[in-house]
Amino acid sequence: MLNVSSAYVNRSSVNVRLVRLIFMCLITHLGTVMYRVVVAGLGRVGKPVAEYLIKRGHKVYGYDIRPLPLPYATTDWNSIPHQRVDVYIVAVWTGLDEEGRPDMSAVEDVVSKVASSNPNALVTIESTIVPGTSRRLHEKYGVPIAHCPHRYWAVDPVHYGVRQLRVLGAVSREALARALDFYQSIDIPVFVVSSVEIAELSKIVENAYRYLTIAFAENVRLLAEAMNLEFWELRQAVNTKFNVDLPEARRGIKGHCLPKDVTYFQRLLEEAGVPSDLIDGAVKVDKEYVKYIEGMMPEG
Repeated sequence: MLNVSSAYVNRSSVNVRLVRLIFMCLITHLGTVMYRVVVAGLGRVGKPVAEYLIKRGHKVYGYDIRPLPLPYATTDWNSIPHQRVDVYIVAVWTGLDEEGRPDMSAVEDVVSKVASSNPNALVTIESTIVPGTSRRLHEKYGVPIAHCPHRYWAVDPVHYGVRQLRVLGAVSREALARALDFYQSIDIPVFVVSSVEIAELSKIVENAYRYLTIAFAENVRLLAEAMNLEFWELRQAVNTKFNVDLPEARRGIKGHCLPKDVTYFQRLLEEAGVPSDLIDGAVKVDKEYVKYIEGMMPEG
């Protein structure tokens, strides 16, 4: 026999919980700050950043020097309503100049534009930059600057995309507080450091470390195959130890970031008068390894 009072109470409790859930969702939505953001540089890093923000309801203005078939992109800086913009994300390419030195000119170009258009807005640089860049540009242009270097990996954007733990530093407490509010609002976890220079150096050290580990694997493969041993089995064997993680050795260290950033690291060591034998040796090993692999490939 149906207990009407019991059924009514159960339905009532379900309804109450549903109302509470809807109410909390509304409060959460209404409490979320919607930012107006310019993403400068819509390449391998900037485009995913822009689309990540758009999916979360933020207003995005994309800027790139190249014409791109993106509805939010423009090559005309002056067409952007700068007085409405809260944050500028700099995701432009940083490379090497003709003399092989770190080239920060693209980053400075964007910061100088912001200084002329909207000097009170927050600038957060996600490009890889050498230590001292953020503070130098802040002192030169007077713009509040934070640095939150990207860790985007195009091979696996689901697990290592825009949203992953990152390092955050800034040129001042005020800039850091604003940057922290921004990244928290867009649901990106950050590890806050005491100075912007630590944030800048951290990205270069991360990639130099990765370069070293791959070069070591390449060196091990050269040794194993010189001894007529199977590298892949050797790798599996050593990786059974709890604190060893020997990476694969493939066709050499390539890509957009590692070779460039290891050059930054070598330059920093040279300027600081610190020995660079370890990283120089890794670069040498990689070159020899590439020759070895190319020699194994059939002609034609």
